[in-house]
Amino acid sequence: MQNHAEQANIIDQECLTAAVRAAIGRPDAVLQEWHAQILTTGFDLHHTIYRCSGEAIDQQQVYAWTLIIKVIQPAEGRLSPRCAVYWKREYLAYRSGFLAHLPRGLAAPVCYLSGEANDGSVWLVLEDLADDSGHTWQANEFTRAAFQLGVFNGAFLSNDLPDIDWLPDRWLFSYLDQAAETIPFLYRNRRHPLVRTLFGWRLPVVLALWDLRHDLLKLLERHPQVFCHNDAFLHNLFFRDGSLNAIDWSYTGPAPLGAELAAFIPVSLTLSDFSLREMRKLDRLCVQSYMDGVKQSGFSTRQQDIRQVYVITFLLRYLVAALVGEIFPYLLTLYNDGDFPEMPPDARRGRNGRFYGEKLLEGLWFMGLRNGFSLLLRSIRHALTAYGFDGKEV
Repeated sequence: MQNHAEQANIIDQECLTAAVRAAIGRPDAVLQEWHAQILTTGFDLHHTIYRCSGEAIDQQQVYAWTLIIKVIQPAEGRLSPRCAVYWKREYLAYRSGFLAHLPRGLAAPVCYLSGEANDGSVWLVLEDLADDSGHTWQANEFTRAAFQLGVFNGAFLSNDLPDIDWLPDRWLFSYLDQAAETIPFLYRNRRHPLVRTLFGWRLPVVLALWDLRHDLLKLLERHPQVFCHNDAFLHNLFFRDGSLNAIDWSYTGPAPLGAELAAFIPVSLTLSDFSLREMRKLDRLCVQSYMDGVKQSGFSTRQQDIRQVYVITFLLRYLVAALVGEIFPYLLTLYNDGDFPEMPPDARRGRNGRFYGEKLLEGLWFMGLRNGFSLLLRSIRHALTAYGFDGKEV
């Protein structure tokens, strides 16, 4: 394994020693040799994550340790504290102590140290979490996590939302804004190979959802607003000693009650090996478990309301905001540089496509008659713009 210790050494040896001492609970420990491994970060090119491990000695006893160092760089389009993807949000959330005093239901890793580097980036030294089951979640873990997320979100129904200048006013509104620059490209380049590969038959639906975004956002605003993690899916969640912990709080902010499920259910399930039938069953069970968690705060919810928020948020967030605003621009850069990766075979792709298609049909119902009918008509219109009646491109 390649050692990236020199790259990870954005913090000095004195700071790292202090963090290790705090992590192992030995205030006089002496740091020995250590190594750093770069962890993959998906489509986010604006931070680097290192898992650092090594040994420390105190009173002739050797203590093994691991820590996470997260380095976050400022980026154009992410500089406003009110935008959904504000580059410094997680750093400020830890610095303020906010994440150390979350209500029950969800916890954040311990932050041992944080600081700013000379190049303008910021860094966090965090606890390295390990999931009790090694992230091989079964149905029980999914329903337990849904319950805990409900407890966490529900805690804010009886309290005012945090009024903090680094939180967005309306997270999904802001997140959708990042797709605005890419939408015109999709209109002009429907036959582009990457557009056809990434969107396929979904493109007319994506464009129709974009057309209707303001009407659909109004539907979501009718529901109670709570504080959410906003990216609570399988890879960001860890059960430790039975308690649910979440990493990566950069998307955190207010959202309608039920929006937390938009990441948790579809994204987590599509990363699993469940059958489509099992996914449908778990979808229902997780919504019910989430509602049971919300009830712990003393508030009752209707399943129809939770599902409306969950499904519409999922469609707007993943089919439009994430796919158009984040994933496509990233892949387009690779494509233009001649570095576009081949899509590896994945037996789950067909299953996931059917599951997402079912979410779209469910969304038509929850949009209401006017919006649902409008989405269908706009999708047909966008399809006919690109295709003739005989199915050939025009």
